[in-house]
Amino acid sequence: MVSGKLGAVQKADADHFKSLGVYVPEPLHVLDDGELLQSCFGLPGINVDSDVTCKTCPAKNACEMLRTQTLNSLLRMRGTSEPVAERKRQKNRERVARHRLKKTEGQNNELTKGLAS
Repeated sequence: MVSGKLGAVQKADADHFKSLGVYVPEPLHVLDDGELLQSCFGLPGINVDSDVTCKTCPAKNACEMLRTQTLNSLLRMRGTSEPVAERKRQKNRERVARHRLKKTEGQNNELTKGLAS
């Protein structure tokens, strides 16, 4: 017979298939909420203190430990805990530097034109 946490409809369906000679596997162990991990488990960039889901998560302590290890690993490997944001800031600095260089070159050209006339 089918055991586990099945509803009446699922049991009826299972019994029907069993009577037809179709193999009906026993359900696997149903996991408790504490045995399931959120998809965000251990990810950096999540504000654990203000997130409502984090406050009620049964894996909060393990998640915070893994998150800390992940951040430390990023710092060690990349020199920053936010490599994507750091790359964006670097590109912005390079863009501003190019813009300023063009601006000063343009001003120098205006000065040399004024002196030549």
